[in-house]
Amino acid sequence: MRFRVKKDELQHTISSIEALAPKKTTQTILSHILLETSENELIMTASDMESSAQVRMPAEDTEKGGLIVSAKKLSEIAHRIQAEEIIFDLSEEDPEESIDLDEDRFMLNISGIDKKAARFTLSAGAPSNFPHFEMDPSMEMWQADVATIHEMIRKTVYAISQEDNRYIYNGLCFFGEGNKLTVVGTDGRRLSAITREFSTNIEVKDAEGEPIVVHSKAVKQLERLISDASKLGIGLSGRNVFFETDNAKLSSRLIEGKFPDYKKILPTQTNMEFEISREAFLDAISQVMVMCEPPSYLVKLSTEADTLHLAAHTPEYGSASVELPISSIGDPLMTAFNATFMTDLLNSLDCETVKLQFVDPERPIVIRDTSDPDFVSIVMPFRI
Repeated sequence: MRFRVKKDELQHTISSIEALAPKKTTQTILSHILLETSENELIMTASDMESSAQVRMPAEDTEKGGLIVSAKKLSEIAHRIQAEEIIFDLSEEDPEESIDLDEDRFMLNISGIDKKAARFTLSAGAPSNFPHFEMDPSMEMWQADVATIHEMIRKTVYAISQEDNRYIYNGLCFFGEGNKLTVVGTDGRRLSAITREFSTNIEVKDAEGEPIVVHSKAVKQLERLISDASKLGIGLSGRNVFFETDNAKLSSRLIEGKFPDYKKILPTQTNMEFEISREAFLDAISQVMVMCEPPSYLVKLSTEADTLHLAAHTPEYGSASVELPISSIGDPLMTAFNATFMTDLLNSLDCETVKLQFVDPERPIVIRDTSDPDFVSIVMPFRI
């Protein structure tokens, strides 16, 4: 096996999939990346058994073959070697010095075309036990606009739960019917949902017609793969979802369970609301956050007819407060929220103004993009 690649293209390709290779795992083989060559092409595959990604990149002087190497070490070499082009050449390793992975071992020689480039030998193994990437060629793939999917993920992914106690919240919910797709993220304390129309049908739902839930790790992997893609296909087969771009494929096992209907959580009416500059609101929260205590990051919010008050207090250090002009509708109100939840939301948006709506101090705070009626977010308040 032999191939030659450009350093910057190799770095980019490794960076797009190495996060799928677990750094700590009882299955050593999963910390590796599969390298395969075909005519003028290098194919890289990474997997954690739940999700798998495969990326193709151009290569020259290729001799067909396949092997697995440490994802971490390959990435370090690709980033540090001082050469514009890198040559990979395989040779057999001394069996008496092999590492016991129950596989044949080899040494992959890595060198640069520049004289200042270091020469490396990297332990490699046969790929026979590495998870095989399979994609049913007869599976229907729905074509989706890349920029739109990227926007939908950006505006919801931050709300995914980072805790394992409610596994269904560890992913993004996708539901496509007709030419509309809705994406929802929640951790039970905040929620963001966005709906978009596409030029063609995008029937993203399971066999029972229910929404699918894609694990956060796969969602973040998808974000990396579509960052420079021009097309995206989405398909379903059994309990697996598949994504395909110009030069990459991603598969992921769906999260089992029923995702809550976010529309049932939205208040049907509100008693108080106001609009405010997104950037001004974000700047104000960022200032008072200096005096917030983790993990609650509690900020108090109160309103008068034309003024918004924000305040935070830490017994050990002191307090902070700020006032902003607003034009509100409804009675004055006092409540509190998690500042990080609100800043995550505001940072994901690109609108000029947002609208906050309230039923009472203990009911969900509804945040809307004033320029986008198909986006809504909820932040649960603290009792004060």
